[in-house]
Amino acid sequence: MKCPICGNETARGNMKCAQCFIDNRNMNDVGQKNLDPPEEVKILFDPKFKAKMLDGTKNVTTRQEIKGMPDTIFKAFEATFMIIGIKQAPLTWIIQNMWKSEGFESEEECRNYLTKRYNTYGKFWLHFFKRIDGGI
Repeated sequence: MKCPICGNETARGNMKCAQCFIDNRNMNDVGQKNLDPPEEVKILFDPKFKAKMLDGTKNVTTRQEIKGMPDTIFKAFEATFMIIGIKQAPLTWIIQNMWKSEGFESEEECRNYLTKRYNTYGKFWLHFFKRIDGGI
């Protein structure tokens, strides 16, 4: 389908295209309710985050590519989650400001983990999510 703002192709339904979403373009109060069932994607997580994801302590994941748009569903550790927002940010900002939401005990732990996992240059995308299967 086409983005109702710019006309570019979207991943599904009447949802904004990725660029309009990232640029925070709006539709002048025109609704974007999507009647299609939510899209489901596969996002892999380190088993070390299982308890924190299941109890809601970890509610953000950093990736170098967009894994889905808001309302996209994913399963992890036998639970169902929904992406509720996406934000692009430099890795240094993510480490300094999001370490707790990322599921780490300290900024230093977050820095060590993410800099070993990713090249520190390039674009990084925060995916905010919530559990939707009756958990927290």
